[in-house]
Amino acid sequence: MKHHEPHDEPENLNLAFQVAHLEQELASYKQRTREAIGDLVGDVTQYVREAVHTKAGYVLTQEVLIDIDEQLAALDDTIIRRVFKR
Repeated sequence: MKHHEPHDEPENLNLAFQVAHLEQELASYKQRTREAIGDLVGDVTQYVREAVHTKAGYVLTQEVLIDIDEQLAALDDTIIRRVFKR
């Protein structure tokens, strides 16, 4: 049976603190991501309603959708970099 050395405790507490902090940070990202996606969906819905099937409106809507994809990809990259830099 392995016995823990007394000096292991502070390291374990520090690790537990880091894990708890990371979980809190990820929960914050998740909430902000939900809010951002909600805002973007609202914007797209408004663009589509205003487009009234015009070519310019269609092009604008496509540009917004591409922009959303790029923003989500950038957010994924940011989260991955922050998680794995630790």
